This record gives sequence, C-alpha cells and structure tokens, in this order.
Amino acid sequence: FRRSNAILMQNPIAKLVPQYFGEYPKSFQKLYESVSLGSDQDKEEVKSTLWKAYEFGNRHHEGQKRLSGDPYFSHCIEVANTLAKWNMDTTTIIAGLLHDTLEDTEATLEDITLIFGPELGSLVNGLTKLKDIKYLTRKEKQVSNFMKMLLSVAQDLRVIIIKFADRIHNMETIDYMPKIKRHRIAIETRDIYIPLAHRMGMSAVKSQLEDLVFKVLNFEEFNNIKSKVKSSKKQRLKFINEV
Repeated sequence: FRRSNAILMQNPIAKLVPQYFGEYPKSFQKLYESVSLGSDQDKEEVKSTLWKAYEFGNRHHEGQKRLSGDPYFSHCIEVANTLAKWNMDTTTIIAGLLHDTLEDTEATLEDITLIFGPELGSLVNGLTKLKDIKYLTRKEKQVSNFMKMLLSVAQDLRVIIIKFADRIHNMETIDYMPKIKRHRIAIETRDIYIPLAHRMGMSAVKSQLEDLVFKVLNFEEFNNIKSKVKSSKKQRLKFINEV
C-alpha cells in the first residue's frame, strides 16, 4: 500500500485530476478553506464547482503575465480570496476567479453560462461591461452620472463588490505600472470607488482604498504619517490596555 501510494504521489496525473487523488494546488486549497458554506450547501459539491472554475480560469489565462512577472491568474485568485474573506456567496467568489476571462481570454459568455449557469454568466458579463465605461473628468455632475451608470450597468450589486475586490488588489500591486497610469487609476479610485464604498456602507473597503490612494498620490506624506503611527504604537496600546 505504501509503495502504491508513493508511486501515485509521483504520478503527474494526480495533479491533473486532484478531485480523485487529493493533490490540489496550495492556492486553491487556501481559497476553499476560506469559503463560508451555507447550511444548505454540500461541502464536496462546492469544492467540485470551485475547482472547476479554478481550473477553467487557470487554463484560459495560461501564459499571461502581470507587469510584476507573476502569472495573471494569481490576480484572479487574490480577488476570490478577498471575496471569501468578506463572506460572499460561492457564486460571487467564482465570479471573482473568472472576472477577466471574457475580456482577456478566448472564453465566451456562452462557455461560462453553459458550464457554470446563467447567474454566474450574468455576474462575469456585468463585470466586463463595467470596464467599457471610461471615467474622464472629476466634474461633480460627471462623477454622479458615472456612479449611476456603474450601478445601472451592474444591476446586481455583487458586481460592484467584486469590482471593489479587483480594485483593491490592483491598487496593492500598482507600483509595477507606469507613473501616469498609476496616477490615473488612483484618481479614479479616489473620485469613484471610495465614495461608492462609503454610500454602500462598506467602511473597511473605503478606508483600505483611501490608504492605497494616499500612498500613490502623496507618497512622502504617506510614509511620514506611517512612521509616526508606527513610533507611537506602543504608547497607544498601553493607553488602550489601561482603559
């Protein structure tokens, strides 16, 4: 039995069909363990569907790289991880895994709908449509219209929530982009996504995006404040413990 097991572990087929041999990639295993299951959900069924989406996205993004040099699909995994951390439903997490497949790969909406169902297809399609909307100016009326356009195109608010997760990871890895593009994305995040997160009551998302934008638009002042906060940490913790 031990010998057979050792041979199996060395066999590459175990990596191709992990649902039978249990040899899932660590990134998938981490994601699956973060998913919050509903009382009516079957654990193995969710794992099977999640793996099907992971494999689909990984296969279609194969060979694509981010500016950092990392595999492009690593971004999709991080978006899905964020959604899992926010306790989003399984369909939304899967949409996070596949959010760039329509725009950046040869996968079609028909493929996604056929394999994963119309609800998932609608979410991914909504995310693709959002990318067609271009933010051009900070004029108050235009900003308001842009937000209304985002919400009307999204229809399902989960599309906006996935977009928040996508924007957070893009802002976290923005250093690899050209300076002009970094500035443009930070301005768009400041003017559109931060106020939208505020209106939706997502204060943690708002706060995280504010810090990331501040770091891009005023790097020196960001580091100055960061240093002061760090130096006073012991004093603040002492005060809190006393209280």
